[in-house]
Amino acid sequence: MSNTQQARIVIAAKPQPIRWPVTIKLLTDGGEQSAFQFDVWFARLTLPEGLQLDAEFPKLGDGATDWEYQQRDAELFSRILTGWSDNLVIEDAHGSPMPSGSQPERVAALHRLFESAEGGQFRLALWRAYTDWRSGQPALATKN
Repeated sequence: MSNTQQARIVIAAKPQPIRWPVTIKLLTDGGEQSAFQFDVWFARLTLPEGLQLDAEFPKLGDGATDWEYQQRDAELFSRILTGWSDNLVIEDAHGSPMPSGSQPERVAALHRLFESAEGGQFRLALWRAYTDWRSGQPALATKN
């Protein structure tokens, strides 16, 4: 007899986003690091959608400048992230929280985040989360 558990899976026409934890180590006074964790919600992509996104964006080593990579990353993440947890607040130049409900709002907020002093760490942390998610690292994900 098998101990395999029966599970029901529904391949939905409009699948719900999946919540994924992101951890980043930020530098603090005295040369220390402080871990900060927030959640992002990834849109569940079909295989053709994922391949299309991969094809649309230049790869590392293609001669692009860091600024071009930053622009590309903001555009990419604005399309695959449907939002992030409330403990990540991105403020505009006037100190007001930036909205992130629509794709253009997410582009603007991500540009602001990536331009911050910690922008490089956030970009790397999001790329790490994205590659873990795309490769199916199940221990890290929690469902919406």
